Amino acid sequence: TVTKNTDLNGTLTVSGDTSVGSALTVTENTDLNGTLNVSGDTTLSSNLSVIGDTSVGSALTVTKNTDLNGTLSVSGDTSVGSALTVTGNTDLNGTLSVCSATTLSSSLDVSGNTSLGGTLIVSGDTSVGSALTVTKNTDLNGTLSVCGNTSIGSALTVTGNTDLNGTLSVCGNTSVGGDLVLTGAITALTVST
Repeated sequence: TVTKNTDLNGTLTVSGDTSVGSALTVTENTDLNGTLNVSGDTTLSSNLSVIGDTSVGSALTVTKNTDLNGTLSVSGDTSVGSALTVTGNTDLNGTLSVCSATTLSSSLDVSGNTSLGGTLIVSGDTSVGSALTVTKNTDLNGTLSVCGNTSIGSALTVTGNTDLNGTLSVCGNTSVGGDLVLTGAITALTVST
């Protein structure tokens, strides 16, 4: 039992268990060649540098900002209770499932096939650089403007008035079920009865 201050200028070697009933203050570097077991709370007032792998057997709670300069690998499910902000490119090698609304403030580039199980609502202009194939019924409540040639492989049914400001060329037979009213001249290259 030592009741006063003690200075050890050399090495202290203890072969058995050591119990310190009060605070242990170490002002120099400390090397622990074995396992450090801490049964109570631990407070670090400065940086914690870990050179090797680190395993946390229970929950890890971080209340301040956290910087990860390397790769973050997560093998299980990940839950983020607040906003997730990513400033660099992000690669998702699996499926991205979003249960709520999604807002994209910039361009969305998709290099593979895209399947939409619900309604697609576009409030701005839409540009399709390649073919657009629609296999189901399509409703257009506004104006359809087509700058190039248009090919329709099946019947075209129009229930309202139709204005054609240019030339109408028909290569096959034409059937009119009602009255045909023409306000201009009629020019026929051939007439057969």
